[in-house]
Amino acid sequence: MRQLLTNAIKYSPENGTIVINVDSDDNKSVFVTIKDEGPGIQAHDLPRVFDRGFTGENGRLQHTATGMGLYLSQEISKSLHIQLDVSSVVGDGTSVSMIFTRNNSFEQIRRSLL
Repeated sequence: MRQLLTNAIKYSPENGTIVINVDSDDNKSVFVTIKDEGPGIQAHDLPRVFDRGFTGENGRLQHTATGMGLYLSQEISKSLHIQLDVSSVVGDGTSVSMIFTRNNSFEQIRRSLL
């Protein structure tokens, strides 16, 4: 979550708004979404944002990206059975959702230990 918030802050304009929303669906999955008002991500860059070392156009322009933050976030989320999803519109910002499914093996093991 820290990396997702850091990115939202880094790419938002000064005095921009960052919204954190928590929601659930009929399957009782929980969605935690962080939305910023930054420049957005080009459609052709979206499929690669979790690739190791990928910085995208915005990161290259700001000279502040290593391409490791979202890669490591994705790797950690896989271990915890949390899905990450990114959507973006150029000029309108980016949304990153963490999706916690009700039926995941990590949570079942944790509950069995309680």
